[in-house]
Amino acid sequence: NGATVKIGTTDAINVKVIDSTKITATVPQGMKEGAYDVTVTNPDGYSGKKGSGFTVAKVRIGDVNGDGVVNILDLVLVGRHFGESPPTDVKADVNEDGTVNILDLVLVAQHFGEGQPQAAPGLARLSKEQIALLQSLYQEIEASLVKTPEVERLKRLLASLLAAQPAPKTAL
Repeated sequence: NGATVKIGTTDAINVKVIDSTKITATVPQGMKEGAYDVTVTNPDGYSGKKGSGFTVAKVRIGDVNGDGVVNILDLVLVGRHFGESPPTDVKADVNEDGTVNILDLVLVAQHFGEGQPQAAPGLARLSKEQIALLQSLYQEIEASLVKTPEVERLKRLLASLLAAQPAPKTAL
């Protein structure tokens, strides 16, 4: 197809023209964070440019929901897709092995609290459904035969996060 893509002054790689309105390309590793102009040049020499058309942002391992913080909400999102292969939401497959499993939860736990101010990490108020999901994950991990230090850390993290949730209100 012959089209080229520049992100800033850097040539994109693996350029593929999908149709007359869509093109895909890969950004080379090592680009600094920031906004970049995008220029697409066709084989006939015609080109188009979009100012600040692409932003490179730091990606935090375990930040499944993309809010810049690795916290309890990311554990909930991974938990929601636990056992899926392939996952219906690829972001939940943190280690990108095609299956959402305990290894993905461990990665979120290892990076838990990153990107967060020094205040108590991860103490977001969860819905009853989210709490039930985390409780179910905790029970599944408790029953698991995998007993590595990383899995034990995940278990302790889930237990402490669940303990920090307010008790459900009961009607009298």
